[in-house]
Amino acid sequence: TVRGLNMLARRLKTHIIVISHMKKPNRGEENKMPSIYSLKDSSALYQDPANVILIHRARKDPTLLKPGEDVFEMEGTIIIAKSRDFGSTGIARFFFDKERHSFLL
Repeated sequence: TVRGLNMLARRLKTHIIVISHMKKPNRGEENKMPSIYSLKDSSALYQDPANVILIHRARKDPTLLKPGEDVFEMEGTIIIAKSRDFGSTGIARFFFDKERHSFLL
């Protein structure tokens, strides 16, 4: 559980990163900006961790894709949904550089 991981992190005096799936969006809402409530088991993932960060890249229309083209847009959004450490939340835009496999803010 998330609470158990939180206790383990405190005991080991380290950070633990948990990666979670999003709930499957309703039809027509595939590119909607996610929120913390979009996470599976969102109540446990909101209550226990110190920070929650969401990364979102919109999907392109599959009917307009060229062969071998990436299904995701190169531009995306990082959403700080919860920050117990700093208190402030917000949004930052990024660009994914496919050749270098890196995110540019």
